[in-house]
Amino acid sequence: MMTRARAIDIPTWAGKAIVTDIDANVILSDLGHRPIAMVHGDDVPALGPCGPGNVVKMKTGYAGVLSPKEAVILDLTGPLNPEWPESNYTDISDGYVLLGLWGAESPGMLQRLVSVDVERPDLDDQLFLATSSHGIFVYVINLKLGSPGFLMACARSDAQSFFDGLLHIGKPFSLKLAGTESFDKYLGGRRVSRAKPHI
Repeated sequence: MMTRARAIDIPTWAGKAIVTDIDANVILSDLGHRPIAMVHGDDVPALGPCGPGNVVKMKTGYAGVLSPKEAVILDLTGPLNPEWPESNYTDISDGYVLLGLWGAESPGMLQRLVSVDVERPDLDDQLFLATSSHGIFVYVINLKLGSPGFLMACARSDAQSFFDGLLHIGKPFSLKLAGTESFDKYLGGRRVSRAKPHI
C-alpha cells in the first residue's frame, strides 16, 4: 500500500513502528494520506445496495454511507491520485488522514474515545459511523472481519491530537504500533463480509 506524506509524528515515548507481523492485543497504524472522496446525489445509490450506516466493499477500498445521497470513499490500494468522476465526487484527500486499528482489544479501546457504540454486536455486517472524539470529528468503519479491526479518518488538522489520544488510551491495552504492511496483511488474510442495509 503506497501512501502520501505523513502528517503524524510518533512521540519518542510511544516507541517505533513495527513493520513485521506482530501479535498484540491492539495494533495501530498510520495509513497516511490515502485518497478519500465525498460522493453526493445520484452517484451514491450507484455504489451498490446501501442505506445510512452501511459499508460498500469496493475494488480498492470501502464506501461508508452517511445518507441516501451522501457517502465517503476510503481508497486503500488504488493510485494516490485517482481520477474521480467529475460530477458528484469531491476529493478531500489533502484534508484527511487515515488510521488502522485492529486486534482483540481494539473495540474496547476505541469505545473509550468515541461517543457511539462501535461494535453493534446485533449486526453481522460492516458498520459505518460518523462520530466524535473529544471534539474531533471522526469517520469509523468497523470492518467486522472475524478478527476486530477499524478504519478511522479525521481531518488532517486534528490528526496529531487524535493519534496522541489513541496512544494514551492504548497504554492499558498494551497498544503496539505497526507499519502499513502489517495492516495490509490483516486485511488480506480475512474474507470481507458482504454489506446489507442496517436501516
